[in-house]
Amino acid sequence: MVRWGGRDADGDVGAPDVGDPDVGALDIGAPEVGDAILKGSSLGRFSFRVPGFTLPSSANPMHQLVIIALGSNLGDRLARLQEAITALRNVAVPGTWRQSSVYQTEPVACPDDSPDFYNAVVSFQFDCSATQLHAHTIAIEQALGRERSGINAPRTIDLDLLVFGNECIDTPDLQIPHPRLHLRRFVLEPMAEIHPEWRLPTQQVAIATLLQQLDPLEPALQRVVADW
Repeated sequence: MVRWGGRDADGDVGAPDVGDPDVGALDIGAPEVGDAILKGSSLGRFSFRVPGFTLPSSANPMHQLVIIALGSNLGDRLARLQEAITALRNVAVPGTWRQSSVYQTEPVACPDDSPDFYNAVVSFQFDCSATQLHAHTIAIEQALGRERSGINAPRTIDLDLLVFGNECIDTPDLQIPHPRLHLRRFVLEPMAEIHPEWRLPTQQVAIATLLQQLDPLEPALQRVVADW
């Protein structure tokens, strides 16, 4: 997210290799195959096309568990998180969605006087590639007004792909798992809420244990809302 504070200074990503997804307003009722619709928000209705993506119908052993961190510290933070999960749910395998509470957290590695973040974590199963899902998250960020005006600058929405099954990915555009995920309370605490036993492929212990190993003197997260 940005928020490794935003992302860490060296952790933000640019445009995916597949190119920016098309983002445009729709006036039709039903989505085309390959589109996820964000609706019922102040944005109106937007289509986020993921190259090669078709809507999944049910869970199967080939689907990957994905975990995504969400953050916002600009504008109506809760509304932006809600709009982002509306778009993400449209590409999730039905019946696999989980989401944490929303927490208010202090900025990490952000410019002075940056507002506090609202953070949450969601998970679901997905049946296309990490690159395609990353392209989808970039499209959502663009539609929700994300501007990359500086390193870890305040943003309307930040979506970080934290986990893609047991894959380890290290490219200029995408790092999974993020190399400092295991050190960030604002990610580990909501993640432990929905997947306490999950073990990152780069770690030897579960998420709940990683959370327990953090410095107990760190400021506690403030839960804002559990059911959103």
